[in-house]
Amino acid sequence: MGYTIVDAVQALAGETTDIYSEKIQQNGVKNIPPQFPPPVDGNYKNLFAYLANRGIPTETIQMLVSQKILYQEKTRNNIVFINMERDFAELRGTYTYGKPFHGIVPNCRSDGFWWFRTSKNADKAYICEAAIDAVSLYQLHKIHGNNEPAYYISIAGAGKQTAINRIKNSALTIILAVDNDEAGQQCRDRNSDLEYILPERKDWNEDLQTRKI
Repeated sequence: MGYTIVDAVQALAGETTDIYSEKIQQNGVKNIPPQFPPPVDGNYKNLFAYLANRGIPTETIQMLVSQKILYQEKTRNNIVFINMERDFAELRGTYTYGKPFHGIVPNCRSDGFWWFRTSKNADKAYICEAAIDAVSLYQLHKIHGNNEPAYYISIAGAGKQTAINRIKNSALTIILAVDNDEAGQQCRDRNSDLEYILPERKDWNEDLQTRKI
């Protein structure tokens, strides 16, 4: 497509959306919509077991399932965190051995993100790296009696600046809640105009699991 190596890497990382769109148009490549995997027939046994093992209570899992933003896929039993706009979905493997699979459904919106909110009146947004961390932060807030209306957002990776920029264009008060590691620090440095909070350990799910031990 005529990219330099640097431009290609930036485009793949989602940092040059406008340039990438122009290249697609110039080369006659059509925009392909995401093909979300179908849900499993019957109950979401693997989904509930995996998330419960990560410290997420059943009532919280059921809340997200009932909002139709969480389901278990049919073919590989992955957990699908799909947004309400149906233009973005994050995948999480349910197998407990080895490193769990974590990815995004192909052809999703480049600045897309997964989210849920605790109230229609919410005016604050917490940006997390992964959906399971967004749910974990919500759960930790509940445990500590923080019931303020808020959005809990996953951008699926600290390097996804296009999603952060899109959220910045909203009227919400935005708080970065990315991981407590090098990638998270780079994200905080890039977005020094935003407030931030840090998990005690690497991420919010580790904080939640440790608390429940």
